[in-house]
Amino acid sequence: MLQWRFLGAPCVWYTHWADTSVFSESQDVLRDQFIVTTMGRRRYATRLRLLLGRHFENRQCRGTENGIFYSKGLIAFQYARWNEITRRVFEAAACGCCILTNRLPSATRMEEIFPADVAIVYYEGFFSLLISLWKLMTKPALRQAIAREGQRRVLLGHTQLIRAQQLLSYLSTMDKATP
Repeated sequence: MLQWRFLGAPCVWYTHWADTSVFSESQDVLRDQFIVTTMGRRRYATRLRLLLGRHFENRQCRGTENGIFYSKGLIAFQYARWNEITRRVFEAAACGCCILTNRLPSATRMEEIFPADVAIVYYEGFFSLLISLWKLMTKPALRQAIAREGQRRVLLGHTQLIRAQQLLSYLSTMDKATP
């Protein structure tokens, strides 16, 4: 985005959002799973399965099944293999999960949206991941507070309705700026 702005193109940075018609905390679903993820066969999946056994669920979901799946988890695990902000972070946070993901480069601006240990938990490598898991397992009040703050940030600034309003507002200012 900064490159395009430098070249004179009007642009704005919008990241992912959560469609709250699919991704919202369900009061009808029991949070009975410690860690959930839809990452498939990526880094750490096998190790977490061996370490946590039945307390780690990694499966692919479709449509509204995703929201129900995230609503069952206390923690949503994410590994961004290309150091990118992923939509799963926003979707799982909207469902009330505490997000545990790898730390991304500062250029992604992820920590502007989700400050570390306030609205999300970042890890840097396997041993950091283990320490973070231990902390979240042994401090449920901390885990719940981080989950609530992550959810609050998504619902206040990163839903489908808010993103549409932001885009319409931006387009409105573009119309006014055009001679």
